[in-house]
Amino acid sequence: MVLVHGAMDTGGSFSRLVASLTDVDTITYDRRGYGDSHLDGRMPNRIAEHADDLLSILDGRPSVVMAHSLGGLVALAAAQRDPSVFRGLVAYETPMPWLPWWPPVGLPADVNDIPQVTAAATRFLRAHMGDERWAALTDTQRDGLLTCGPAWATELSDAQNRGPVFEFAQIAVPVLAVHGSLTDDRHVNGARVLARSVPNGRLATIEGAGHIGHRRQPAELASLIVEQIAATANPQERA
Repeated sequence: MVLVHGAMDTGGSFSRLVASLTDVDTITYDRRGYGDSHLDGRMPNRIAEHADDLLSILDGRPSVVMAHSLGGLVALAAAQRDPSVFRGLVAYETPMPWLPWWPPVGLPADVNDIPQVTAAATRFLRAHMGDERWAALTDTQRDGLLTCGPAWATELSDAQNRGPVFEFAQIAVPVLAVHGSLTDDRHVNGARVLARSVPNGRLATIEGAGHIGHRRQPAELASLIVEQIAATANPQERA
């Protein structure tokens, strides 16, 4: 299976989840603009281009894909384009910022203006980490996080202002939408909307989990993934 990370993150955030998936072959990677991946010299990529990358990684092999947060948009866009390589999808708290009820994201007015991007990315990180954790970081750690700012601003702006990223009715693969019981209302509602709006959707909740359930409750999420793998296996594999 392939794991797709969210915004302001890397594939390394799945380390505990991968360790819990003891009998599953997994692939993690850093999306363009994050971690060990590098921008292409022009600008950070839009969601459709991230979907291209995911399809390249799948390389024609039917697989279950697990995606966290904004990574879910990448996976759903890819699944709409080529459902033949998706046996199933597990989407953990996928944002849907183009929907009218989704709270506006504090994005820079110009995603190509680096000072604006840095300021907006700083506000985003402080809001998610908390002022105390942000203040405890070294300058090097903060700078490392903020290097992801251009990728974050471009992909979220793409989703918010040029959406919809995918069409619910055109998702032909089985989707398990997951949210944590302690997450905020937008992600709870987003998971519910996804589960009931795609043709073959289900909903699951992880008790005690917040938005980073893949880090804090990896065993519980791994159990749901294994269930989805079993549910989407072909008859020969079930035998």
